[in-house]
Amino acid sequence: MPPPRPPRQAEAAARWWASPTASALLAAAQHSWTAAVPALPGGQVRLCLRPTADWPALAAGAPFASSHLLHREGTAWSGAWRADEAVWPLAAQSVSRIDLCFVLEQASDPLALLSEAVRVLCPEGRLLVLGLNPCGTARWRWARQGVRSLPPARVAGWLDAAGLVRLDERRLGPRWRLPVAATLPAEGGPGRVAWALLATRRDPTPTPLRLARPRWRPNPGTSLA
Repeated sequence: MPPPRPPRQAEAAARWWASPTASALLAAAQHSWTAAVPALPGGQVRLCLRPTADWPALAAGAPFASSHLLHREGTAWSGAWRADEAVWPLAAQSVSRIDLCFVLEQASDPLALLSEAVRVLCPEGRLLVLGLNPCGTARWRWARQGVRSLPPARVAGWLDAAGLVRLDERRLGPRWRLPVAATLPAEGGPGRVAWALLATRRDPTPTPLRLARPRWRPNPGTSLA
């Protein structure tokens, strides 16, 4: 678990997340994901976690029976319902799609938060994680603001250890400032402001039983009459 941040550092980080610069850069990264990736399958329940209440949600791209938007409020979640950071009022394997939009960086225990998402993800469901790129050029915009960033390789390792199968990994968004929308590439390059990981749960199917050979076989030429 990362050490707790001093109050002033936490306040500076909260201000950065609420700033127009952060919302513009990372909204562009989210748009890049939507533009670059084919629509994901729908399902019963969709859950989208965001850093602030006014943060834009990713387009669903497919129908869901119900969708729940949550945002950080202190060290907990608020919105469709209230919950602790890594303890959600949801049954195991009950959510078809989970979007973690730049929320691991603010978590007091990112691994615990990700583990809770894995717990509620249903078989063949999709878990999308968006994060700040610690190697991106734009890291200098938040490096002195008390904002943490996680290497995508570390999060990918957590997903692998949890038994999920990674489906896609990308670098997204601008490098430093917002370009003209028409010239913004969908993805690519280590200098991008953000990264994305898409994973799914594929529980192993039971191994089919082999048909047992009969223990008794008639000898050639024998009759059952």
